Amino acid sequence: MAKYCVICKRPVENEDPAILTMGGYGVPKYICEDCEHTIDAMNESTDTEEVRASCRKLGEALTHGDTGDENVIKTVNSLIANASERAARIDDGSYIPEENAESTDEEFDITEELKETEEDRLLDEKEAEVNKKINTITTWVSIGVIVLFLGLFLYRLLS
Repeated sequence: MAKYCVICKRPVENEDPAILTMGGYGVPKYICEDCEHTIDAMNESTDTEEVRASCRKLGEALTHGDTGDENVIKTVNSLIANASERAARIDDGSYIPEENAESTDEEFDITEELKETEEDRLLDEKEAEVNKKINTITTWVSIGVIVLFLGLFLYRLLS
C-alpha cells in the first residue's frame, strides 16, 4: 500500500518515513522527506529568516495538500505557532538555545529511592523467569486438554 504525506499529499518514497502524529486506532500519519526537513529547519534553525520561510513553506504545503484531517491541521498549526514564537524571541534576544537537549537523571533530580537498583533488576529477571515457566506449563496443559477432548470425540465417533 502506497504511503502519502499527510501534509502535502505527495507519495512517501522513504521505506521508514517520519511520523507526524498518530491517528485513530494507532494508525501513524506519515510525512515525506521534504516536509520532514522543513519541520526540522523550522524547529532547529536559529536563523529567523529560515524559520519564517520554513513556516510559510509548511503552511503552503498544508493548504495545497488539502488534508482535511483536523488532527494534522492542529499539529502543523501548533508547530508553526511554536516556531514563529521562537523566531520572535530570537529577534528580541530573549531566546536561549539549549546546549544539550538530551535529558539526564541529574536534570530531573531523581532521588535514590526512585532509581532502579541492581536488586530491582535481579527481581525483575526472576519474575520474568517464573512467568516464562508458568506460560510453558499452561501451554502444555492446554495441549493435553485439547488432545484429551479430541480422543474422547474420536472414541464417541467411532463407537
